[in-house]
Amino acid sequence: MRMSRGRYNVSPEVNANVFSAMFFWYQNSISLPGKNKMLEEADLYNTAAADLADPLGQTLDEYWKIEVAKARRRRKKPSLLKALYKTFVAAYMGYGLMLFIQCIIFKMLQPIIMFRLIHYFMYPSESGIKFGIMKAAIFVVVAFLNVLMYHHTLLGCHKIGTRCKIACSSLIYKKFLKLSLVTIHNKQLQNEVTTLLNKQTRMLEKVPVFLHFVWITPLQIMIILLEQHYVRSFSYVMGFTTILINFSARLGIFVTVSSYELSKTLFSTQLLYTIIQFLNLIELQMAVLLPMGIKSYMDLIKATKKIKEFLLLPEIDAAMRSKPREDAGHVNMIDITATWIMIPRLYTLVNLNLDLFAGNIYALTGPPSSGKSSFLNIILNEVPVLRGTCTTMGRLSYAAQKPWIFNSSVRHNIILDRKFDRNRYNFVVKVCQLANDFRDWRYSDNSIIGEHIALDLNQRAKINIARAVYRSADIYLFDECFDDLEVDTAEKVFKYCLKKYLKRNKTVILVTNILELLEQSDQMLLIKNASVTMTAFDDIPKTEIAKYRWIRTGYDGRKVLREISLSRIKPIGDSREFDHAKVKKLLIQKYLKHYSKKPAQVLFLFTLFVTQCVVNAGDFWLMLWASSEEQCYMKASDVNETKDIKIFDFPLNKLLRRDVEIAKKYENKTFHDQCNYILPNETFFIYYIALVGATFFMVVYYVILFCELRSRGSKIYKDTFNNILHATMDYYYTNTIVKIIRKLMRDIRAVDMTLPNRLLDVLTINSTCLGFLIVISVFVPASIPICIIILFGLYKLHKIFKPTTDGIVSLDGETRNKITDHVQDTVSALVTIRCHNAQGMAIREFHDLYDVNTSASSTIVVLWRMYGCYIDLFYTFLMAFVIFQYFVVPDFIPYLTTSIVGLLITNCFYLIGFVQYGMKQMNKISHNLYSVQHLINLEDIDKEPQGQTIVPDKTWPVDGNIQFSDVTMILEYLEPIYSIEMNIPTGNKIGIMGDTLSGKRSLIPALYRIFDYDGLITLSDVDIKSVNLHDLRLKISIMPSDPVVFPTSVRNNLDIHGNVSTDSILQALKLVHGELHNVLVKLDRQIQNENFTMEHRHIISLLRVVLQKNKILIVEECETRLEKETEYFIQQVINEKFMKNTVIQITNNLSNIIKYDLIFYMAKGRIVESGSAVELLNQKSENIKKYFDRMYPEEQERYRTELQISV
Repeated sequence: MRMSRGRYNVSPEVNANVFSAMFFWYQNSISLPGKNKMLEEADLYNTAAADLADPLGQTLDEYWKIEVAKARRRRKKPSLLKALYKTFVAAYMGYGLMLFIQCIIFKMLQPIIMFRLIHYFMYPSESGIKFGIMKAAIFVVVAFLNVLMYHHTLLGCHKIGTRCKIACSSLIYKKFLKLSLVTIHNKQLQNEVTTLLNKQTRMLEKVPVFLHFVWITPLQIMIILLEQHYVRSFSYVMGFTTILINFSARLGIFVTVSSYELSKTLFSTQLLYTIIQFLNLIELQMAVLLPMGIKSYMDLIKATKKIKEFLLLPEIDAAMRSKPREDAGHVNMIDITATWIMIPRLYTLVNLNLDLFAGNIYALTGPPSSGKSSFLNIILNEVPVLRGTCTTMGRLSYAAQKPWIFNSSVRHNIILDRKFDRNRYNFVVKVCQLANDFRDWRYSDNSIIGEHIALDLNQRAKINIARAVYRSADIYLFDECFDDLEVDTAEKVFKYCLKKYLKRNKTVILVTNILELLEQSDQMLLIKNASVTMTAFDDIPKTEIAKYRWIRTGYDGRKVLREISLSRIKPIGDSREFDHAKVKKLLIQKYLKHYSKKPAQVLFLFTLFVTQCVVNAGDFWLMLWASSEEQCYMKASDVNETKDIKIFDFPLNKLLRRDVEIAKKYENKTFHDQCNYILPNETFFIYYIALVGATFFMVVYYVILFCELRSRGSKIYKDTFNNILHATMDYYYTNTIVKIIRKLMRDIRAVDMTLPNRLLDVLTINSTCLGFLIVISVFVPASIPICIIILFGLYKLHKIFKPTTDGIVSLDGETRNKITDHVQDTVSALVTIRCHNAQGMAIREFHDLYDVNTSASSTIVVLWRMYGCYIDLFYTFLMAFVIFQYFVVPDFIPYLTTSIVGLLITNCFYLIGFVQYGMKQMNKISHNLYSVQHLINLEDIDKEPQGQTIVPDKTWPVDGNIQFSDVTMILEYLEPIYSIEMNIPTGNKIGIMGDTLSGKRSLIPALYRIFDYDGLITLSDVDIKSVNLHDLRLKISIMPSDPVVFPTSVRNNLDIHGNVSTDSILQALKLVHGELHNVLVKLDRQIQNENFTMEHRHIISLLRVVLQKNKILIVEECETRLEKETEYFIQQVINEKFMKNTVIQITNNLSNIIKYDLIFYMAKGRIVESGSAVELLNQKSENIKKYFDRMYPEEQERYRTELQISV
């Protein structure tokens, strides 16, 4: 968790004038600096007041509570959709009205005015040049206003979506803080809440952008059909085309022209290109916007359903937390039975009858997974009580087993949101042994964790205990947090904090297995077989003490080492370090190389080029045909009939009626023969059919070819997996597994799904736009300089926007990851947060982090809208230039054909909106290239050396002889070893002992060649560096400290190499009895949700090494304490099944290795003593004697007699 700090960077949008707001000019204050530097979080603007998470969450929360109350009265399920509707309907309907005006009025006016404009060029003498200029001006102004209104409306809709996301996220997080642990555990909500926040709410963000098109598009289509009802054949064509429009508007154009030709009906150029414009409009609405609107509605239903199900989950009953303080500190349990798992019901604790009073320290102890934490959670009201009652008098304070540490000052971590009491605070710091740490830190208790200081596990545990003690309470609960303290620190904290301070008038329940603390406690609560027994330590018979797995020290330095190494973690594949110079060359080339070979790429590009040439040829051929028809149309028309037609007649009934009358003249064969066609109509029609058919097949072919190239992309994933699998351990120590998986999944999704589609869009759009610009330049040579200027402007715009958007997108990802980390911290610290009433602090932090992320994401949206708007305005200016040049040079008008005018205006219209989408996709490709860069960079990570100088035969190693000669291995994140000399004869049993950080655990990585080392290690007289790495590791079996159960079948878990027969597996399973045997005996059973305990995992690991039958076995000390029976079973199997094998066991439990042939004792990375346990003890070795003294007296006496030990 990270406590955010406020930012004071007011957005310029607040004080922007009308002009600046209209053209998004206020964004220059961030877009221009972003070109020259990498933007940081401090550069982001403050979140707009309307987008703040706290008020949005409160508003939706109120409407949701009202909806829930209504649903309960009506005995129906509440609707989150209704709550969202009431929260945002007013603003969203306002943007819907604007979108209606833009689509129905401005968008529909453009083809109508275009019809009038082309009519002017057909009959320039009818109305004069002034009216022509007026028509052109109106046409350009409408296009200009349409661009501005379109981008501002979609921006507003996106803001509504962002607010829906923010409000729902706030509601989800608040709900999670109220859920019971049983609900979270049974429904596995630990990851579900993150999925809801990252996936479902982001689906809601995109919904309002397209949802309005669900009702606007059908209305728009109806208006087009009604407008054209005077031309019956066109109405039929429109009905048919609407069905097939999802293929392309060109199919509609083909069907329209074909219907006119087959019916021998003459069509005018103005009508043809108006129909084309309407068809392009319908294509956009029907093929893009309407499907997106329908998908948005489906996403809305899906997302609100999942979120609603989460919001309706049962909450924890907080009423039991507030109890009268008359008998403060009293805990009374009467016949309590509790469970975590409701279905099937498995009791965690049964028949608890206890009375705990103030002034006592109760030590709660028991084997792993026996229910110690569950006992505390019953008191905290986190676990449901199925039977009986639990009454707690007074306030509770709790210190969790895993410390809750967030990135703020140390003082803030201790006091949280409580009132600061200087005297109490200083006293707590003193008794919790933090005073020396404060003196060592430069900023004392004001040091920011994660910035000024990095804490080891000992310091984290002290802060965790200090937080619990600082809270004024009557009952204090400590859940194994003393186990992470150093030995001396644990004794001092117990003595001065618990015994001398809290014990006076408080109830203290301490969960621990540390023998020294158990001895000093007033009462012991022993958990075994789901029941709790209260007794004093002195009352336990000495013969019974050996049955419990109690230890004399609770501090494990290995955890400290891991914490220190985590503080040096470097982010992997950070997009902020992206090298832009390599984007167009190295990354794209390598990406394409992974996907296909060069001939296939050339074939694809050639197919795309030919397709675009055929498309442009079809447009040109249609223009020629229209010119030919225009000549006949002009002869058949009577100019005098149109003099009474006004410029703004609406609907176009008079002009359309005249087309019908002219068509009747066209049916006269004599008149038909008088028309001077360039080519016969049948020839035009046949060639046009051929071009349309070629276009269709070429498009289909290059799409199929693209899909084929994309399907070969699995190679990059195989290479990626192999690179990670063969990476050195340095890679895993400098990058956490969680970050590797999270980033890898995101990269694969981007490379597999997003990037290929965007590449196809960019190639298609760029080729289309280039073809259109060539057509415009051919027919209007004067526009070539304007096209060059526009292309240069687009280039400069791209150079400005791309670095800025890259930086903002990176910040968006970073701030979103902080939200995810905060939620994950909340999951692990939920009980602590609730016990300390820190929900308000956690919610405020969540809102603060979300506000920062909203600032980044909103800036991205505005920048994209600004970028798209400027591109559309560029091409609107190009269209204006193409149109008005004919009025500037009037002598050119008599030689101008209306078909050319229609073609040019249609092409310019097509570029508006089309280019800006392509440019956005091109910019977004660079964001996907971050993923490509990361995947490709995995090729360059260091791989483990295979060492293939010697390929051993199947009989190697012939024995289990291992020789270490002057072996030294020094690493930053691992215990170093120096000059190790060790000879392990075949069949010997070796024990390796040593204190924390002694280096005993570094021998395994050296033997497995996980890290490089200096010196010589031989196995069966062969240097292991010369042996193939895979072969070497196959020949050495290991039982790791933390065994893994894979989500696959039982057979694959036991026989991980797939070379053991079924009979051998079943024979090995005879070693196991009880419930575990019943699970494992079904070899084909898929292991998915089985809750294997640590004992079960170690037994599965034992079965693996038994089946491997290697000559060498390494047994690593278990990180989690095993039950005595399980540990005895494992040692018994090892002694029986590996009697003639070389066994190396790393442990400080002397009873497991006291009968071994040799024991090597290590300190500070060196071997300081060696010999059998009996020899070392009889030689008065202090190093081995301290471990012998930790054994129970009964064991000591037995070994003294059996092994003749004189100590």
